[in-house]
Amino acid sequence: MIDMTRKGTFVCLFAVAVLLFSAVPASLSSGAPEDGTYAGDLLIDYGNGNTDWVAVSAGATVGDTVASSLTAAGVECTLSGTVLSVAGKTSSTVGAADSGGSLSSKGTTGVTVTSTWHVFLWDRAASKWSEASDLSASYSGGPLAVAFYPDGIVPVETPDHRSSWTMVEADAENSANQTADLSGGSGSVEWSNFPKDIIGDYSAILYADGHAIVKYGYPKDGSRTASVISHNAETGEVEWRFDYSCTMYETTSCLIVGQYIYIPSTNGHIYRFEWAVGPGEGNSNVTTFDGMPWDSPTIIPNETDHDVMGRPYGEGASSMVCDSGAIYVKAYNGMLYCFDLDLRLVWSYQMGGRTYFTAPTVTDDYVAAGAYDGTMYILNKYDGSLIRGFGTIS
Repeated sequence: MIDMTRKGTFVCLFAVAVLLFSAVPASLSSGAPEDGTYAGDLLIDYGNGNTDWVAVSAGATVGDTVASSLTAAGVECTLSGTVLSVAGKTSSTVGAADSGGSLSSKGTTGVTVTSTWHVFLWDRAASKWSEASDLSASYSGGPLAVAFYPDGIVPVETPDHRSSWTMVEADAENSANQTADLSGGSGSVEWSNFPKDIIGDYSAILYADGHAIVKYGYPKDGSRTASVISHNAETGEVEWRFDYSCTMYETTSCLIVGQYIYIPSTNGHIYRFEWAVGPGEGNSNVTTFDGMPWDSPTIIPNETDHDVMGRPYGEGASSMVCDSGAIYVKAYNGMLYCFDLDLRLVWSYQMGGRTYFTAPTVTDDYVAAGAYDGTMYILNKYDGSLIRGFGTIS
């Protein structure tokens, strides 16, 4: 099986050419045992791109099994009725009362995002996760998952595909990158399927449940149409293709959160649809800001009322990261945005310089973003308030 992952990778995808090696020469990063094995059948999805698989320590009930398994794996866990706490975290709410935030002005909007731990059981007949409605129900065996998300979001990794790459540098902390070490042996092409009408791929390749999803930057005919294509990771077969307008080379990377893919564009939109389903005929499955149809006139503006430093280059949104159900993204206009998973604006912050391509970094309670005024901004991730600036402001 082809496995593109930070956790013990044995193959590598190069712009949808799959190379297989006799040794273990290709690794996107570290994270799990070098032999590629997994400790057990309980998935921990921390809601920020980081995951672990740990051994199941069976108990009488679903809740008991989750709690005992996590404790045995050295993960702090408590269960009080239906409330689960893992690694010291029970819930998280991002957002605050409306203070006038918009796509062109800093502030909060009154939209909030709340994440809690959800427990899932693996439905082998349907090959999908089903959320456990009663943690006091008897545990009858099989894989489980605990995931830190808003209601309705399902983990990407499954017992059949126990690895994933869902954002540009693996997780919200930007802790890894897609590099290949070819020093361990020779390789051969497993498959190659590069679209003949496209110049190149300039973004990270996402991997989810046996699908390799690639954003291609620019067409050969100069028509300013970019494409995102899902390939079967085993065969290279094209499963779906989403085309949209662009203003220049598309160099930003997509984001996967649960069952949804988010696509930033130079035209000012961010698009969303279910990656396992595709955009649908006439892009009928695609939405953008506030759940509006994909061709809604609402876009991220190239300019705001604030003067920003940095020469004009690139437009629209940067690569994105997700933490606890909140999407964080920079923009060409110098704004830093936080959206919920329906692309409703939660808060916005105006930086003093333009930004291009690179994603912000989220760790603990903070979001960090650099801008072309020479400043690294450290914000409160919950409400977007400035904590510290390193550079031209303090």
